[in-house]
Amino acid sequence: MSEAHYFIGIPLSPSLQQRLGFIQDKVAPYVSYKKWTNHQDFHITLTFLGSVAENKVEELRDRMRHLSKVRSSFSLPLTGLGTFGEHDQPRVLWAGVEKVDALVQLYTGVSEECEKAGYPKEKRSYSPHITLAKKWKGDQQLRKPLDEIVEFEETYVVDHFSLFRIHPGTTPMYEEVEKFMLEEEA
Repeated sequence: MSEAHYFIGIPLSPSLQQRLGFIQDKVAPYVSYKKWTNHQDFHITLTFLGSVAENKVEELRDRMRHLSKVRSSFSLPLTGLGTFGEHDQPRVLWAGVEKVDALVQLYTGVSEECEKAGYPKEKRSYSPHITLAKKWKGDQQLRKPLDEIVEFEETYVVDHFSLFRIHPGTTPMYEEVEKFMLEEEA
């Protein structure tokens, strides 16, 4: 049997999921994507682990439990829409996440603990975002600047992060395996 794939990320509240779903609906007539993220799958990735042997899952859980006890909850500004890839046919549409110190510290802690468990550190710089859609289709071009379609600005309180298991081909695709509560904000 093949090993399951996992990642560690920050799940979003149902109300924020609903708001982002509304934004997807507003933007959809102006873009051409093959894959739209299911509302229940919205998250902010901290570390993608890939294939994880079942006997390594408990070690990861222990490391994340320990980390959550030395990190505090924090407010996270979310603002704007953006893209990765070509300007006219971007491969990814995302909602913006401000790279505040507390988020970077959590990301760094998670990355370091995963590296100690034998998972390679991400070589690219951390670019936090919430994926709304991906895989541009056809030769149509982006029809209107995103900031003219809809405005997006929220503050989200991050009080936990989670270990997720990926189930390709299912909806929703991400299963929250364990939630790691952060200490109360000082």
